[in-house]
Amino acid sequence: KVSYFEVRNNVGIFEHCAKGILLLYGKDAIEFLQRISTNDITKLFKGGLSTSILVTEKGKIVDILTLYNSGNYVVALTSENNVTTVITWLERFIITEDIMIKNISDDYFFYSVIGENSFNVLQEYFQSFSWDNHVFEIFNNSDNLFDVLLFREKLFTLPAFSLIVKKSKETNLKKYFREKELHSIFQIESGIPGFGYEFSQDYNPLEVGLTALISTTKGCYIGQEVLARLDTYGKVKKKISGFILGGEFPILLSNKIFQNGIEAGFFTSSTYSFLVDKYIALGYIYSTYSEHSHLYLLLENGEHFPIQITELPFSK
Repeated sequence: KVSYFEVRNNVGIFEHCAKGILLLYGKDAIEFLQRISTNDITKLFKGGLSTSILVTEKGKIVDILTLYNSGNYVVALTSENNVTTVITWLERFIITEDIMIKNISDDYFFYSVIGENSFNVLQEYFQSFSWDNHVFEIFNNSDNLFDVLLFREKLFTLPAFSLIVKKSKETNLKKYFREKELHSIFQIESGIPGFGYEFSQDYNPLEVGLTALISTTKGCYIGQEVLARLDTYGKVKKKISGFILGGEFPILLSNKIFQNGIEAGFFTSSTYSFLVDKYIALGYIYSTYSEHSHLYLLLENGEHFPIQITELPFSK
């Protein structure tokens, strides 16, 4: 509990060893990403940052990519433990385009910097970094690559930044390192879906609440027709939700959610929230759910344990 509030009220840095960092070279990189992902990438001008989703032909999520246009190349950031899948997926659709993909994940450290004092700590190390910076980049002309890439993570409900640093240029930030479990608490409290939990090729973007990352005006892309039909005809069968469980009873991911004796949903990730002071979870609620009846867990002894559904994020 002490460590949690130390990070929330000050700062904590969390290393992501398995995040993927790709460079997309070539004059067709932007046009290629426009053709195979959900968002309108034509608006990704030099120095700009965007987020877009790779989906299968059936509309299922391959990954959610953060994209940065450096002018010399496009940086594509993947979810943890998913870079190989993304590379394979991208290469599958390169036909005659002038584009080359380079995996530079092993050359960089990838950090999340979280906490009310995170901006001030970052400015100590990068004096020219400003709160108004959309993306802060230190470019190295000797190898035409960035030494540092820094940008805000706007989905968190407290100040948060992504910091990518070339391993040969590592700064002395270790005194702020915190255990990864704390990052998961802040992520769940903020209602941010995680790869392999809330999104994967078992889910489509509409279920995960990612409509803001889907352009309805850009035209065709891989999976576009399926997503359009799901949206137009109201065929989305479940949606991401937040759940709160009173008392000291932990939420097990194996627990199913019931309503009136019928399975109404399931959990995907859970934690104890020191801010809410209760166990909380992310999960999915089926479209058959009714607001006029209570949700509950069905325990092994047959006992019903009430749970509360809530809008995301948990912490405003």
